[in-house]
Amino acid sequence: MTTCRVSAIRLSRSMINISKQRQQVDACRLASVRSNTSRTFSVKNSPTVAFQQDVKLASRIERAGSKLFKDADEAVADLKSGTTLLSSGFGLCGVAGRKYPTTEEIDPDIVNAGKETATLLPGASTFDSSESFRMIIHGRVNFRCSYPFALQVSANGDLTNYMIPGKAFKGMGGAMDLVSNPDKTRIVVTTTHVAKDGSPKTVQKYSLPLTGANCVSTIITDLCVFQVDRANGGLALTELAPGVGVEEIESKTGARFSIAGHLSAME
Repeated sequence: MTTCRVSAIRLSRSMINISKQRQQVDACRLASVRSNTSRTFSVKNSPTVAFQQDVKLASRIERAGSKLFKDADEAVADLKSGTTLLSSGFGLCGVAGRKYPTTEEIDPDIVNAGKETATLLPGASTFDSSESFRMIIHGRVNFRCSYPFALQVSANGDLTNYMIPGKAFKGMGGAMDLVSNPDKTRIVVTTTHVAKDGSPKTVQKYSLPLTGANCVSTIITDLCVFQVDRANGGLALTELAPGVGVEEIESKTGARFSIAGHLSAME
């Protein structure tokens, strides 16, 4: 079987947990957010404002993640064999590299893992999601980078993301498959810095059921970027969001971390 080289440089905002705000915003308010009218900000702490703020944070995290690679060619540059293709993650192999199809190309039956429209290239293949994960497990698909959702990430790079005891949760999905080979796949967590209750998501030691041990290489939040030393254990703060200081990161992080000699600014 031909090995598919897969670029995963583009983040989907569905990885940021803004679904509840989306459910609260009706079609009129959503249109108002997208058009940036003054009506969007007329009610303090309204669901519309919360939605707009979360989209802004999601955009910041997305931009930070996309900087890991200059383009799709760089993302797969070190994969020497196979055909370079983009995969949607949910049973599509061979989709167009541009962000969205043109109006003429839109097929409502073809969507990617971020629930966005996608375009199949000539020779593309389709299959169910379980087949997609089986190909990953058996090494048929080489990922350069993977972006799983996170509930907690430890200073050692341990990831928890599928269960909170005593609460209803969506479950594992394909996360365990995606983080199963961190030596060949760079695991980048993209998440808000704290949970809804204000507790830190970056912790010294995880307390929730484990998804993957010692697998995360980079943590990108709305406040900063951490690099994880998987070999020795430990975090290094490398980037800060505008208006955020080291003191705020210390107060909202549940793990010890060092500070890089030169802190970059998140865009």
